[in-house]
Amino acid sequence: MVLLTLLGLSSVAGAAAQNQDKPQFNYEIEGDTSVAPINLYTQSGQVYMLFADPAALPALSISTDRVAERERVKPALQGALAILRKVPKQIFFELEGKTAVATQIIRPQLSAQTEAATDVVADAQTTCDFEVMPSDETLQKSLERWSKKAGWQSPKWQFRTVYVDYYANFCGPGGIEGAVDRLMAAMNASAINTFANYYDNNVIEIIER
Repeated sequence: MVLLTLLGLSSVAGAAAQNQDKPQFNYEIEGDTSVAPINLYTQSGQVYMLFADPAALPALSISTDRVAERERVKPALQGALAILRKVPKQIFFELEGKTAVATQIIRPQLSAQTEAATDVVADAQTTCDFEVMPSDETLQKSLERWSKKAGWQSPKWQFRTVYVDYYANFCGPGGIEGAVDRLMAAMNASAINTFANYYDNNVIEIIER
């Protein structure tokens, strides 16, 4: 077995170990998703973005207020991740005439009593079945868990063992197939060349390119 990690995603593990706050997926993306990140979340006062092709990042600009002028920014790069050191209201992505915008979703300020009463509902609304967690130990186990929750059969993993020691979210449109596509994009961006086949009997096969 070969020990592999997703370079961009595993780089968050150290920060997550020091800061126990869970990543918050609190941005809504509109526009051309081909230029938007496939994974975007905030943690510890920073924004983490994973793009399908880290070598062709779009131009980024931010706005701290929806009516304020945009400020062009250059993200810090850490493996396959692009990181903003502050959390803006909006993030704009532009590449070859294509544009997209991520807008922060602000939860209304509630009284302590009302907030406690709505916590369960809020948690249910933000629950994601397609996460990678350190407790999974390997991506094979992550995919097995995803398949079980989606009502699919056990996946076929025709690839080397990939160990995980980080948290990452691959939720979005397309159900389990969309999540696996985003996972494959993250792996390929980290030079772990894999491909997913989907079969009519609800089986996913992961193979090497």
